[in-house]
Amino acid sequence: MKSIALATFFLILMIAIPGHSQETRYQQFGPLFDGEQGTHEELIMKGWIYLFDARMPSENQAVNGDPLGLWRGRRADANNCWIVGKEHKEDQERMLMNILREGMHGTDLISNLEFWDFDLHVEFRSAENSGIYLRGRYEVQIDKAPSETELKYGDIGGIYAVNPPASNEAKGPNDWQTFDISIRGYKITVYLNGVMVQDQLLIPEGKRRIGTGTELGCWPGDGFHNDPSLAGPILIQGNHGQIDLKNIRIRTFHEE
Repeated sequence: MKSIALATFFLILMIAIPGHSQETRYQQFGPLFDGEQGTHEELIMKGWIYLFDARMPSENQAVNGDPLGLWRGRRADANNCWIVGKEHKEDQERMLMNILREGMHGTDLISNLEFWDFDLHVEFRSAENSGIYLRGRYEVQIDKAPSETELKYGDIGGIYAVNPPASNEAKGPNDWQTFDISIRGYKITVYLNGVMVQDQLLIPEGKRRIGTGTELGCWPGDGFHNDPSLAGPILIQGNHGQIDLKNIRIRTFHEE
């Protein structure tokens, strides 16, 4: 199969957190709204899987220690930069934070689950170079707001090395922003802050195997297959700059 079944995800939850139900772990925070599309519980009932939930109970904890076991670092030193934390002590919501100290080179974060056709929602805040890789291959670019009128594929909302965004929908460097991304086969649609900036963009055949940036498989030791017809993970680029994320959710698509 080209996608991970929802049942498998909940099996992982039960194994990873023995004796603790989802309700028990999150009841102290109550329902949190994810944009305008409903509570987390309502979205889960509609088939969404949370790869990172803003109600994560752990704080100041390395991501590789996440009890859900949903992420791993591309390099062994991921524990030194990726943590779960809060911006302010009184905040209810947690963030997935890439903390890069002076002179430190970060690493990418990779989901342990792999997917083929899916819808992906990501909330992020960054004024530096980052990106979301679909199937570990095709990068939806994150960066500061473009300074030039003519947009390039390296601007926020672009598909790196393939196509620029249709318009500049970027917010300020300290603002939270959203991606809503769909991939079907090799066609990608991207909404940045609610505005469509990629409309069923077809990844050229020559880019399908090699990917569109520092994709998985381009470095020795990645251990990633070189077959673009297979499912792949979500990769968050963390080797260039700081980025905060929350409410990362995915819904697999099955063609009837």
